[in-house]
Amino acid sequence: MLRTLSLLAFGIALAGGGSNAHAQPSSVQPAPTTLAAEEPAAAAVQPAAADAGPVAATVNGVPIYAADVDRPFELMQKAGQLGKEDPRWIKARMLSQLVDRQVADQALMSDKTLYTEEEVETQLKQLREAAQKQGATLEQLAAAQGVSIDKLRQDVTFRIATQRYVQKQLNTVLPDYVRQHKAEFDGTEIRAKHIMLRPVGYADSVDSLKARAESIREEIASGNIDFDAAARKYSHAPSREQGGDVGFIPRRGVMLEPFSAALFQLKPGEISEPVATTLGVHLIQAGEVKPGTKDIKESLQLIQQLVAEDVLKRLISEQRSRAKIEFTGAVPYFKPGTEELATP
Repeated sequence: MLRTLSLLAFGIALAGGGSNAHAQPSSVQPAPTTLAAEEPAAAAVQPAAADAGPVAATVNGVPIYAADVDRPFELMQKAGQLGKEDPRWIKARMLSQLVDRQVADQALMSDKTLYTEEEVETQLKQLREAAQKQGATLEQLAAAQGVSIDKLRQDVTFRIATQRYVQKQLNTVLPDYVRQHKAEFDGTEIRAKHIMLRPVGYADSVDSLKARAESIREEIASGNIDFDAAARKYSHAPSREQGGDVGFIPRRGVMLEPFSAALFQLKPGEISEPVATTLGVHLIQAGEVKPGTKDIKESLQLIQQLVAEDVLKRLISEQRSRAKIEFTGAVPYFKPGTEELATP
C-alpha cells in the first residue's frame, strides 16, 4: 500500500510526530539525532546536475526530475510497499507530494526570520556526532541513502523554518480549532452506515467509482431506494447484509481517516458526498450521536499536531494557487485540483 506523504515529514516538531489513521502521534525531538530515512516522496527537491535526466515538473522554474519519483518508486516496489494500486496513480501522487514540498520550501526558505545559520549548524553538528557514534562520517551515511550534504543542509533548514512558522500560527489558530472540533476529541461517537464500492481493476479509477457512488446517492435522494436497500444492492463491504450499519464510530482509531473525517461533518440522517479511502469509495450516512464526556485536555498533544498539519495544508494550498506549476508528462500527473490522471 502506498504510504501517502505526511506533512510531518516536512519536519514539524511540535508536540507529536508522524501519524496514521489508527494511532496518536508519538513524541518528536526538536532536533534530529540520527540520520533516519524519510518517506521516499518527502525528500527535498533541489536543482540537480545537468545530467539528472528528464524533468517531470517545474515549480516557478525550479525542476523536479523524473528520477525524484522513479528512484523511491523502485525502492518501494522492491520492498513490496506498493500494494494493488495503479502504479501510474502512485507515481502521480508522489509527484504531487514533491510539488507540495517545493511550494512550501520556496515560501518558508525565503523567510529569513524563520531560521538562522547558527541553528542549522547546531543541528548538523548533532547529526555528525550521531554518525560518529555509528562509526561513520555524516557524508558516508548521507551517501548511503543517496543524500548529498547540501541536500541534508536544506532539509535541516526547512525543518527549522517549518517549526517556527507553525509555532507562530499555533496560538492564533488553536482556540478556534478546539471550539469547532470539540466532538472529535471528547469521545463522541456517531452511528454510521456506508456503501463501499471497490475497484475491480485499473480501469476502475477513483473518479469512475466516485461517479458511480454519486449516481447511487442521487437514486437514494430521489426516493427510489432507501440507504439500507442500496447498501444491500450495491455495497462491496461485509456490512451490506446489515444495510451498511457499522455501529458507533469514534472520530479516531477505528475507521480510516477520510471515512471518520467525513462522518463527523454530517448531521444525523445526512449522506456524504463520495469519499475515497484506500479500500474504495464510500457513501456514508450518519445516525444517532452518542455525546462524549472526555476532557479534551487529554488530547491536547494530538490537537496541537492536527492544528500544525492544518496550518501547513493551508500554506501549501495558498502557495500552489500562486505558483506557476508545469508538468512535462515524463511522469504521470494529476489534472489540476483532482486526483484524476492526466497522462496514460
